[in-house]
Amino acid sequence: AKKIIELVSKWIANLTLNEQTEDSLAFLNADQEMKNEDFQPSDEPIHPEASLN
Repeated sequence: AKKIIELVSKWIANLTLNEQTEDSLAFLNADQEMKNEDFQPSDEPIHPEASLN
């Protein structure tokens, strides 16, 4: 558990200090992909029972 805490602390420090490390770029790329997917129109509802009608 201590190793996980150290690793997460390192990631948080890199992200908050705006350092362009491999980890921070991976997080930024994933965040951008999620934002792009949010704006993609889709004919399929998010949930099978969901409807705007």
